[in-house]
Formats: sequence, structure tokens, C-alpha cells
Amino acid sequence: RLAAGVGHEIANPLAFLTGNLEWLEAELPRHRAQLGAGSASPEQLTGALDGMTRAVREALEGAERVRRIVQQLKIFARGRDDEPALAMRVTDAVEIAIEMARHETKHRAQVVRAYGPAPQVSANEVQLAQVFVNLLVNAAQAIAPGAASTNEIRIAVGADADGWATVAVSDTGAGIAPDVLPRLFEPFFTTKPVGEGSGLGLSISQGIVQGLGGEIRAESTPGAGATFTVRLPPCAGATPLPGRPALTPPPRARRILVVDDEPLVLSMMARVMGTWGEVRTARSGREALALLREHRPFDVVVCDVMMPEMTGVELYRRLQTEAPEQAARFVFVTGGAHDPAAREFLDAWAGPCLLKPVDLERLRSTIRDRRW
Repeated sequence: RLAAGVGHEIANPLAFLTGNLEWLEAELPRHRAQLGAGSASPEQLTGALDGMTRAVREALEGAERVRRIVQQLKIFARGRDDEPALAMRVTDAVEIAIEMARHETKHRAQVVRAYGPAPQVSANEVQLAQVFVNLLVNAAQAIAPGAASTNEIRIAVGADADGWATVAVSDTGAGIAPDVLPRLFEPFFTTKPVGEGSGLGLSISQGIVQGLGGEIRAESTPGAGATFTVRLPPCAGATPLPGRPALTPPPRARRILVVDDEPLVLSMMARVMGTWGEVRTARSGREALALLREHRPFDVVVCDVMMPEMTGVELYRRLQTEAPEQAARFVFVTGGAHDPAAREFLDAWAGPCLLKPVDLERLRSTIRDRRW
């Protein structure tokens, strides 16, 4: 269900992203021909440029929506039950859940956020997000589709009188019958039709919350919706999850090597970064190693992590021995480290590492402003 829902969520922005780009591909040669023939007036050209600008902006909006979905999937993909609990904001897990459950909620209700001050909690982000995904999906399925504008799923985050973090998920659905309410958290108990529910979602959610030292409870009035409230103890004295490192003043990079095995990614990166300095490209770790041996020094090496034959990690380690001054100038980019050794390396990596699809403004500031 998650895969099908995410596929649907990606299909919509992808439709207007590709549609706009195909339109631009057809329009540009036509206007180039008019320019060559001198048959277009300044007003016509201005109108054409305005239309193409709007198409580019819409395409970028579609790409940004796809990027957000992909990033949320990566968080789920790399999450494991054995990952340590860290100090975190409950709203971070809630936001992941809202994105992942959007395919269930958007046709049934408006999702309303009511975020107040709440203490940090000690939790595994992916597990906690799983709890909220279950609650959001259940809330959505309690509401008949077709009246999303008049129904509501409200997520209220705050703190109770004991100083615990609270997250309450309320819906305007049909409510829960009094005889069902006490059995909600029983394994394999479900009121959903065959094939629509296993009866494990709430049971698993309760296990996760109790494992964090918290509690989850349900309240409902038949015909007037339901509210599920999660309470979690505060994480005393813990530090928050690390954010972006502070960027330091120039010098500006002038010679840049970009390494990526995907030709179109490499072409895009070279095109964008060509205004930042002199750019050389390599489609493999081995090609990059040859360029570095022949043409170094480079001010910055922007390198993909996972590549065939020689990974970015292997290239970096070779340079630590052969040219440590170049190894010190690496910026890694990755679409996901599936190899255990690469993943272990990135977990310990203290330098810049950007996720694909790359935020170009962040890449720009990292390259231009980092003190190497």
C-alpha cells in the first residue's frame, strides 16, 4: 500500500514536470527559428519568454515535490530497529508521517497542524514516524472519501502538566463503538474488511511507544470521531540531532572535479557548476584517479558515493595515501549508500555529504564558502 501510494504521489508532479519540459523542447526551436528569420516582434518574444519562465517554475515545483517524497523514503529505507535512540523533536517524526500518509489522507480530510512547545524525546525517528503513519492512516480510513474539504485530521503537538511530550491525532470520522474501544490494541483485532487491515498496526504502535517509556490511549464518541494521544517522557539533558554545519568565509573554489557514473547527472552538475569555476568531469572512480594524478591540484572534488568498479569511498581512501591534500577537499553526494562498508564510512564521515537530488544552492554555498 505504501509503495502504491508513493507511486501515485510521484506520478502527479512528474506529469506536469515532464509535460512542461516537453513543451519547452518543442517551443525553443520554434522561437529560435523566428529569431533567426527576424519575424518575431519584441512583444511576441516577451510573451514567449514569460510563458517559458512559468513552465520552468512549474517544472521546478514538480521536481521539488518528488525530491521531498524521495527524501522521506530514504529515511524509512535506512531506518532499522537496532538504530540507537537519539534526542529529537516529535514534530520531525510527525512531518515524515504526514508525507508518507498523504496518499491516504488527501482525498478524505484536510490535515491541520497545531504545534505547540514540546520537549525533545529520546527515540528512533523511523520507529516513531511509523506510529504516526499508523494513526494517520487509521484516521483517514475512518472518514468516507469524497468530502475532504469538510473533514479534518488534526495533529496537536504539545506538553502536558507533567512535562511530557504529547501528540494527539483527532479525526472527524465515524468514531469507535464502545465495545470495540477496549480491544483496539489487541494483536490481530481489526474492524476493517478482509484484505484492508491485519490488526497489527495499533498493536505495533503501542509496543513502540511503550518501549520508549510512553503510553498511547484512544478516546471516541460514536459519530463524533476519535482521538489517539501519544505521551512520551522528555529526554533530559540530551543534545538535539546535529543540523547543518556552519559555513565559513571564502576562498572561492576555482578548479572543481565532479565524479559520477550517471552521465546526465554529470552533465547537469558540470553545466550548473561551470559558472563557479573550471570544471572537469569523470564517469568512474578510476577515471577520476587518473585525472587527479595528471591534473591535480583541484580545489574541490565533488564525488558520488556508490559507483561500479571503484566507489567514491575507495577513491577517497586511495587519495588519503597518494594525495592527502586532495582527499581533504572531498564533498560527497549520494542517492543512498546500500553497501554496508560505504554506509559505515558515511556514518563516521565528518565532511560535507549532500543527498541526491542535490540542493544546488546548498552545494553552491558548500563549495564556495567552505574553508578547506
